[in-house]
Amino acid sequence: MLLSVLLLGSIAVSSQTDKKVSYGLLFDNSGSMRLLLSRQQEIARLIVKKVDGAKFSMFGFVPPATGSEIGRVAAGIECSTDLVTIEKQIDDIYIVGGQTTLLDSIKASADRLSNPVKPECEKSPGERILVIISDGEERASGIKSEELITSLKSSGVKVYIVGLITNLSSDGGFTSKSPMKKARELLTTLATETSGRVVFPKKNESAEAVVAKLFAENYSFPK
Repeated sequence: MLLSVLLLGSIAVSSQTDKKVSYGLLFDNSGSMRLLLSRQQEIARLIVKKVDGAKFSMFGFVPPATGSEIGRVAAGIECSTDLVTIEKQIDDIYIVGGQTTLLDSIKASADRLSNPVKPECEKSPGERILVIISDGEERASGIKSEELITSLKSSGVKVYIVGLITNLSSDGGFTSKSPMKKARELLTTLATETSGRVVFPKKNESAEAVVAKLFAENYSFPK
């Protein structure tokens, strides 16, 4: 499985404290997520609309280079406020092959969120939040979860996660955890350790309900 498209943005939003926030969105379009692609796109559109008028940038993995099973990151639009253009790129996301690089992808997106490239993507002095939509499977990253958490804490980036884990196997071995349990534990750890959030949608739960839970004022971690 390959962790693909990263949508990163520097966004000024108003809250009760008028805190300035920079958001990023990490989108998973790996092979194992084929049946969930449209669901991810729907959730992504609602997240973008929730911070309407924000500047967004898009980055993502392209198919692996010849002779490799690991995907490569490519850049799309950067710091755009054009909702039509942003939604078109979400609509154009497609499934690619390759091995999972979930942790590496989170590290790369958090680094880019903290240090945007283009001059118009001014660094925000406020909070930085990376929203991740993934099933949480990890196979081929170079970085370990402990290293990633240290890096995220150092940069001050929080992670908000939509864990689409319902299609993973819940069967574990005598000495091993099931893929579903491992993914749930990984995603929950990343969220809790960075003072972020995580939701695990039910199969028939609406995208509107999922996004509402993720950004709820009275949010609490799932049990």
